[in-house]
Amino acid sequence: MIFVCGFISAQDLNIVSYLKDIEAGKAEEIREKLPSLQKENPGSVNIRFLQAVLTENGDEALTRYEQFYIQHPENPYADAALYRVFSYYYSLGIYNKASEYLSKLKKEYPASPYIAFADRKIPDEIEDNGPEQKQVYTPPPPPPPVVKESEPVFEQRAAYAASKYTVQAGAFLNAANAGDLVKKIEKDGYPCEIFQKNVGGSLLNVVTIGNLKTEEEGDVIIQYLLARHKLKGRVVEK
Repeated sequence: MIFVCGFISAQDLNIVSYLKDIEAGKAEEIREKLPSLQKENPGSVNIRFLQAVLTENGDEALTRYEQFYIQHPENPYADAALYRVFSYYYSLGIYNKASEYLSKLKKEYPASPYIAFADRKIPDEIEDNGPEQKQVYTPPPPPPPVVKESEPVFEQRAAYAASKYTVQAGAFLNAANAGDLVKKIEKDGYPCEIFQKNVGGSLLNVVTIGNLKTEEEGDVIIQYLLARHKLKGRVVEK
């Protein structure tokens, strides 16, 4: 989602047309124009927001949005930047941080139209008791059945087609972190996949486990993730 604000300061560059072009799939074209826009409009706050929207690296984009709303709380795009920060943490499953930023959005920008998008149920965060209260390790349940490569291709496809759900183990801005989790999970005998999910124009690397016919089949995987990796998995539709 690209944020196009209707209230533009007369003292700064109007970037609405650029944001609309980005939403229309012309991000690369606007990215090429960015250096000249910065040169022609030195000190433009709105261009800083545009730069954040165009930032491809997820971690860097998150930093830009955080700095933007902190340093320019009166800017017309400040609430949009704050909403983007909330969206990142929510998509990553870091719900305590997501809740913190949602509260900021409601308190600091009560008239913001992004509250309607952000006001969703936030699951309970896993409590971390700290190093002094170590949890007793519980061996993970046996992995779910895996379709073997030796089975006929049409049977593998049929098994995949019959599945409706999977378990999301985590979502990462950094692809290397997603790959590390996959290696750990596969070492325990669980088959998993990585796919990319577009969140507000940036790609998250989502790790999923299993091809499930029912939501209940995901319980054993969720127990495994919590016991072995302290991750709060959740069943999602494929």
